[in-house]
Amino acid sequence: MIKVIVSGVVLVVLLALAAVTASFVPATLAPPANRALTASDVPEQQAVEVLKKLSPQELQDLTRRETEALKADPLDKIALQNLSILAGLQGDTAKSEKLALILSDYGRRSVGAQLAAVQINLAAKDFKAAFGRLDGALRARPEMNDKLFPLLTSPLGDKEAQIALGEILARDPPWREALLKYAIAQDSRASMAYALLSAVRTAKADVKDSEKRLVIEKLIKSGQVDAAYFVWLDLLPSSDLALVRDVFDGGFEAIQRQLYFDWHVPARKNARIEIAVRPGSGQDRALSLDFFSDTQGKEYVFQFLRLSPGEFNVDFEFLAEGLKTDSGLVWRVSCLANPEILGESQVIDANGPWSKSQFAFTVPETGCATQLLRLESRGKAKLDKEISGRLMFDNVVIRKAGENAADVETQQP
Repeated sequence: MIKVIVSGVVLVVLLALAAVTASFVPATLAPPANRALTASDVPEQQAVEVLKKLSPQELQDLTRRETEALKADPLDKIALQNLSILAGLQGDTAKSEKLALILSDYGRRSVGAQLAAVQINLAAKDFKAAFGRLDGALRARPEMNDKLFPLLTSPLGDKEAQIALGEILARDPPWREALLKYAIAQDSRASMAYALLSAVRTAKADVKDSEKRLVIEKLIKSGQVDAAYFVWLDLLPSSDLALVRDVFDGGFEAIQRQLYFDWHVPARKNARIEIAVRPGSGQDRALSLDFFSDTQGKEYVFQFLRLSPGEFNVDFEFLAEGLKTDSGLVWRVSCLANPEILGESQVIDANGPWSKSQFAFTVPETGCATQLLRLESRGKAKLDKEISGRLMFDNVVIRKAGENAADVETQQP
């Protein structure tokens, strides 16, 4: 038990928060009234060595004193803690751990007592109990997140630990997002963070779009686009799987999740970009863009594509109402790793009813594993980019050259 109590974070927390503070010395050297095993003039880091120097008689005397105190008051937390420590020093690990667990049950508000019990639970692979205690400690002391999170993540190689942690995370504790950010910071490959999200899903709870975005953005920024695509696809809701084609959700039927491999809309001050009901239809939806003298930036909507090398065509429908623009807008395709434009649509710069348009592009054999489809202004100067009015887009489809557009619409992902 002494190994449990004095190791790592538990030693720090126990010495800082519990009744036993500073370093341990024989009872004859400490004021009997406070029943501490310690004196206050020896540094914390020397506590273990001082404890180990207690003689068998000193240990027995201290044990007798604390036993009498516990008999007088069975809920005496100081006695329980002291007896647990003393039992560990005398080699009675089973008794020491039993007392520590009893203390943790009585002292739910004591982080030190909870952490001592957590170490025991983890050693016994009782992950449900360990993570339940850590949940309480994290809620009580959020400032200790970075010190406590390793106790949650270190056992994740064990399947039972993943299941137990997933059940806790499924309740959406207040520290859930902080744990995910901690996991992302610890691992450039985001494998730990992905394990956390998978655990939430295993517990049949929803993985938040904001959480997926954190992991996907981490992978993209570190150049691991293949892994980012895998995470996006693997965590995609089952209801959206049927929308996975060369363009995801080209009919704009799904919830806008902003996860790069679906439709991503950067925030703008002078434009409202949303999925709306297509005029004249009760259920069909389309991408709606309302501009109010917007000059903020060039890019309006984009999506990452995962096309193999070859020739492709892009088909789409559009509507323009009250449109005022000097330079117009275009759909463009480029390689993610290279800004060179592979192909672009006709310029949209005039009002008109729903119309169909098409353009072609070629994905090169190398250096273009991921592509970028985006709607953007053709203007270069700020004044050229100013735009007002309304645009709508629908049925955006990418097909291989020579393939029938109708077949693309009906193909299975």
